[in-house]
Amino acid sequence: MAVHLRGRSSSLSEPTARTASISDSWSEVFVSADKASCTGNAQEALVQGFSIILLHDVADAAEIDALHSAASGWARCRRAEMGESAHRHDRDHIDAHPESLKTPIASVLDMDGVTRCDVLLVRTLARVQQIAPSLLQTLFGTNCLSDETVVRNRKLNFTPNEPAISVYTAGGYFRPHIDGEKLTVLVPLSSGHAFSGGGTAFWSIAAAREIERTGADLPPTLVVKPPAGTAMLWAGDVVHAGQSVSSGERIVLVASFSPAVQTVGERLRSLRRWIKHVGLCSKSNGTPWGGRPAWEVGSERGAPSQGAAP
Repeated sequence: MAVHLRGRSSSLSEPTARTASISDSWSEVFVSADKASCTGNAQEALVQGFSIILLHDVADAAEIDALHSAASGWARCRRAEMGESAHRHDRDHIDAHPESLKTPIASVLDMDGVTRCDVLLVRTLARVQQIAPSLLQTLFGTNCLSDETVVRNRKLNFTPNEPAISVYTAGGYFRPHIDGEKLTVLVPLSSGHAFSGGGTAFWSIAAAREIERTGADLPPTLVVKPPAGTAMLWAGDVVHAGQSVSSGERIVLVASFSPAVQTVGERLRSLRRWIKHVGLCSKSNGTPWGGRPAWEVGSERGAPSQGAAP
């Protein structure tokens, strides 16, 4: 797995309470190292948006190959259709961006493929339950999740058009944004040699605040490119992006979701996030974000949104 860190190292005079947790089956990656290192564990750090968690080998080779082949074939046909579209030269139209395709799994895959995606998501949550028994309860309560399905669970609300398959070719990327849900699960379906560039970029809380305050063009704090079949997990307030692919084809499965029924406090927090989002999006700071803040909710390339996660 490639993890590229950027930014200033901690001073030797600033002791850290702990390092990122690592085991054979999962690992933690600090996004906001100064804050994550002062939490009690990886579970607490993820909930607060200070860390992401990687679950290794959630999907086996046969599952990866089946989903990758189906998604790649669908994308090839879709790009051909877009090449014939009357809107292909209108940069504000979705048909002008064949390099960045994000579509609900039911539109990309047959029933067997949708079931495979559901199995991977159920397996991911089961693995989370093994390593951090109270994490899912903290995020979703006691009666929300099912051992049988994630995709068809009516007690969950998903980001619009998710779960989804995203397919990126040369020049394809996803703008920096937040998902705004309790949890995001992203599973890469392309091996590292299938593309160059790409990966998922993350900004620390300090970097996100600096961008908000000054409009500075700050590089991501880290870029993560785990092996195909790894499940990446993060909380809804983490600023992240799909890095531009230089060549080849990058395919990922992504699902961001929350309990369908939330407490009054949770609804108010969600409302505050959207108010902040609308207020920030009204600013134009001339940065490479295209006049939008790093944490815009679900905008891809400035074109009509197809979802809300890379």
